[in-house]
Amino acid sequence: MFDTNLRPHFIQQIYQAAQKLDIDVKWHSDQWVCELNKDGRTEYIIGYTLPLNNAASTQIASDKTATSVMLLKKGVDVVPHALLRPSGRPISELFTTTLEMVSLPMVLKPQMESGGIDVFRATTIEELQAALKILSRRYRAIALSPYLQVEHEYRTIMLDGDVKLAFEKVRAAVMVPSVDRSLEWRHNLRLGAHPEILANSNTYDLLRLQASKAMKALGLRFAAVDSIKTAESSVIVLEVNSSVSLERFSSHSSDCANRASDIYMEALKKTFG
Repeated sequence: MFDTNLRPHFIQQIYQAAQKLDIDVKWHSDQWVCELNKDGRTEYIIGYTLPLNNAASTQIASDKTATSVMLLKKGVDVVPHALLRPSGRPISELFTTTLEMVSLPMVLKPQMESGGIDVFRATTIEELQAALKILSRRYRAIALSPYLQVEHEYRTIMLDGDVKLAFEKVRAAVMVPSVDRSLEWRHNLRLGAHPEILANSNTYDLLRLQASKAMKALGLRFAAVDSIKTAESSVIVLEVNSSVSLERFSSHSSDCANRASDIYMEALKKTFG
């Protein structure tokens, strides 16, 4: 009926939810575009983006610098991100411009959503130059942010003002291929971190508060809010993702997969509600 090799959990979860809600499903473009039909109405899922947010809010959340600017403007505690456009400029010029915007140590990553791909930490001039060479060739816009000693990183899934899921991304204690054989410093599930579900705690309450503020500030209904906690700070927002992927979360256990299924079920119900 359909090929689940690309995103096995997500495709199955959407299909099963649609069946229960009497929604006709058709997949296009190698299962990247999902056409949903019910009672003469058609909606689309693009990637992991469900049709609950307006286009402007979706675009802002996909843009790390825009998200940072808007949240700061609304008084939400957020990690600041600066925008760097390579525009074919030589590395020496980009290097100077970058250091004028953000001091070392810093994090460099694609301006738009990346899922942990091409995210670099630069603590030295040499590391900064190397990161700029790679990113400037691959992307038209780069997001720069101060490097923080993150003790905990969390993801909160929000739907119409309610927390549907909150979990910590517990970083994997594994070595990464590098000259200094350092520990993996990123908290992405795709890089070996595992989820620990949170509920009924002070941290959970802080996540709910910050995520609610971020969702309201950006005008979002359905999104994943990534937050961090350092030794010096309480919970602050890192990024907001209007594209809600729970694929890797689902792969950790049947309980995780069931929780994700319930979230997508409710999101689809609200789409046609």
